[in-house]
Amino acid sequence: MTTPHRTPHTRRRAVATAFIVLAGLILTSGHAAATPRTETPAAAVAGDTLHSLGVAAPSTAHTPSLRTWWHMNAEANADVPVAAQNVRQSTFYTVKVASDTARATWYDSFTYLTIPRSGKGKPGYEDPADGGYHQDGAENVWENAEEIGGTNAHHTMSWTTFEYAAATWVDVHLATGESVQSIDDVQLRPRNLDFVRYLVNSSTVRILVPYSPDGYRFSVEFAPQLTEVVGANRDYWHSAPAQPDVSVGRMIEPRNAMIVFAEAIPSGDEAQASIPGPDDGEIYRPTPGEIRNLHTVNADVLYFEPGTYHMGADYRAVLNPRVRWIYFAPGAYVKGAFEFPSNAATTSYKITGFGVLSGEQYVYEADTRNPGFTRRDPSQYSDCHAACVKPLRFDSASGVPQTLDLQGVTIAEPPYHSFVVYGDESSFAMNVRNYHQVGAWYWQTDGLELYDGSTMRDSFIHANDDVLKIYHSNVTIDNTVVWKGPNGPVIQWGWVPRNIANVRVSRTYVIHNQMQWDTINTCVLNSSRHWDFSGDDNRASRAANIANVTIEDTYVEGAVNCMARIYALSNTSDLTIKGMYVDGWVEPGTRLASHLTADKDSTQSSLPVVIGTNPHGVTIQNYAVGNAYVESRRDDGGWGNWHDNKLGRLYVGLPWESWDVYRASGAPDVPFPTGSAAGLTDPCGDDSVNHSGLNCPDDPDPCDAAAPGCGEPCGAADCPGGPDDNDPKPGGPSTAPVKISSKTIPTLTGTARVGKRLRATSGTWSQPGVTVRYQWLRAGKPIAGATGAAYTLKNADAGKLVRVRVSATKPGYASGNAQSAPRRGAKALTKVTVKRSAARAGARHTIRVRIATAATKRPAGKLRVRIGNRLISVKVRAKDRGRVTVVSRATAGRARVTAKFTPAKKLARYTTRATSRRVTVTLR
Repeated sequence: MTTPHRTPHTRRRAVATAFIVLAGLILTSGHAAATPRTETPAAAVAGDTLHSLGVAAPSTAHTPSLRTWWHMNAEANADVPVAAQNVRQSTFYTVKVASDTARATWYDSFTYLTIPRSGKGKPGYEDPADGGYHQDGAENVWENAEEIGGTNAHHTMSWTTFEYAAATWVDVHLATGESVQSIDDVQLRPRNLDFVRYLVNSSTVRILVPYSPDGYRFSVEFAPQLTEVVGANRDYWHSAPAQPDVSVGRMIEPRNAMIVFAEAIPSGDEAQASIPGPDDGEIYRPTPGEIRNLHTVNADVLYFEPGTYHMGADYRAVLNPRVRWIYFAPGAYVKGAFEFPSNAATTSYKITGFGVLSGEQYVYEADTRNPGFTRRDPSQYSDCHAACVKPLRFDSASGVPQTLDLQGVTIAEPPYHSFVVYGDESSFAMNVRNYHQVGAWYWQTDGLELYDGSTMRDSFIHANDDVLKIYHSNVTIDNTVVWKGPNGPVIQWGWVPRNIANVRVSRTYVIHNQMQWDTINTCVLNSSRHWDFSGDDNRASRAANIANVTIEDTYVEGAVNCMARIYALSNTSDLTIKGMYVDGWVEPGTRLASHLTADKDSTQSSLPVVIGTNPHGVTIQNYAVGNAYVESRRDDGGWGNWHDNKLGRLYVGLPWESWDVYRASGAPDVPFPTGSAAGLTDPCGDDSVNHSGLNCPDDPDPCDAAAPGCGEPCGAADCPGGPDDNDPKPGGPSTAPVKISSKTIPTLTGTARVGKRLRATSGTWSQPGVTVRYQWLRAGKPIAGATGAAYTLKNADAGKLVRVRVSATKPGYASGNAQSAPRRGAKALTKVTVKRSAARAGARHTIRVRIATAATKRPAGKLRVRIGNRLISVKVRAKDRGRVTVVSRATAGRARVTAKFTPAKKLARYTTRATSRRVTVTLR
């Protein structure tokens, strides 16, 4: 919880935009039923609808090693609200994926987009005369950004999610028309990721994501998208413009972010825990579309199948106390919010699945006390902490141990806090994993508060307030990627005196931040004073105790305002900050120093809280700024570089014996390299094998469902035997059909040379009686019209890899495809023949030369004819049609004649040089 910093008003622009609405959603009937403990496959699209719009049909994966999904109601729109029934699709990026175990088959992964305020402006608080009420925290990424960058320069965040069970290749394409020159122009963050990556072309990067059961969450950043973060950049207390520290550089981040969530396919115990099954009680599946009746549902589980659901701006689902589990299937997109009332009979709650819960339809501070959930009325209420809409709210039962399993879900565009628990916080424990939060543009869009006995791991949080709130004991947090807005710190444990023990936070990667203010609730680490921002230092309590808190391996990429502001409100012992790595500072001077102080007891104002004596006080080990370590003492015993006007920027108001800053023995000389893992330069040639052994995938297939042989989902009109199994059906998609698989791949016979014919076998398949279709490929791309079992190589095939892809279909089965091994197309052979003729000595001798090549009937170039010791050069023109006559004065005797043809530069791409057989001519 944080009171936001208020910034001056800047104008807002009304924007109109053109957008494309793709096909309609697959719908499932609303009913209560049991469900198997497997994910519902998110359906692929019906091709015909997209073809009518001139849009290629996507291909989605549902294989043992890879799963992607698509929204047929996608709306490509980056400026204004989307239709209620639509899903906003990125206009900046597209993503394709291929499993490393099936590198020839590429699938589309839907790329979502979130924009500030969802493009709806400030309804009800547009007037700048309203002062602070006119502000909502999104100005930094909309109005202020456009003042600097111009129209349409507001920030956005795109993301894609896929599930995988093996190493996977990911192609991220920058769709803005911008280009990069080298792999160094594309960076991954966190930058410690050492993924193989290289440029496919000037706007596409290919990344090999290794398999991990923990998954990976990372940002892909193209150099043309990088911009300086703009906004208030103000000194909180003095309203003075801050000066960037040019020695470090300004805050830089992509204007249009691109995040990849690669998450493991649930299996075994994880599938049992995260996917509802028949033994989990009564299951209700809402029908996609408007959902405003969920408060009436009497079931144990709400199961959102793939599809789009919307509640509207004036409804949130206050659930029946019986509901204890919400499952968001991959491909489910729910616009709304949920509130779980207190129920002492429920000891275990669950929110699981890789679907999306979006707050995009609500305004900032949507107040449930107002008709229509309009924004909080400042004349009636100073806040709406309890009354504002939150995407997820729980009311815990007093004295009843309860747990929450929070797994997989992506919360997008929260209108206020994304998650809260009211009631008995001491008995509500959480198990959080693979959680995602994106589009946190408003103030007070915090991350998660972890309650007593909670764990959290492998998550990504975009927040514009406190990110990780460690207010409770026995909490473990590991492996969090953070994208931080300007409001609040990264890790918070202050505001009031607390009793906290046994907390460990590890591997926190702050990949971007906009923290620039000088205030009590900022920096990477923070124990803030009271939220009234009076700055009083006498609200602590010597009756409260904080002990055994360890924060280790925290990485801050780019500039930041300060490392820590810890105003101890409780007695503190064994607070260990171990491994704090910061690139540099955004502002110079002591005003943005870190603070370590002990505030005074509220009842004994002259007595500060007690800080433990070393080694049980505040220990900062391996704190580095720009790869230089900060230490309290030099090796020679002199003062170190910790002070507020030195590198470490620490202002310490604690007793000398209660704190220390030092470099541990064995700490690396360069703890936090400034560059990301190096990429590869053009590692994959046409032979698809890197010189150092990298096994490269084929390029993604650009064809769509209408093109014969593509092997992608098709519509009823073009599928052999009727509609494809991926088409929508009444009552929703069926269970995943059995996929036809290749037993032996197709083979090629013949000579791979321009003008020669290759023939393909169909290979063998796992199902009998399949119908096969052929599509010949050149350098991985379909060759127009080449859809038969045989193919005669053309000039364009010279030097390129040629192969065939065979698609197998059968009614009732999911189509399969397989590709042959490639053959490299050779240039056409050129044949030069010399026709012998007799002549008398002294007369003119005519020599006729014929030049023939499969590359063209009109060869052009240079012909050199040697008659004995004489050499005659002739220019061969296209109009000669390969027939050249050379005339020479004959002399008596025998002469050997040869002719050598060198093709013109353009023709030389497709055909070879050639020399005729030697011919002997006798002259009398």
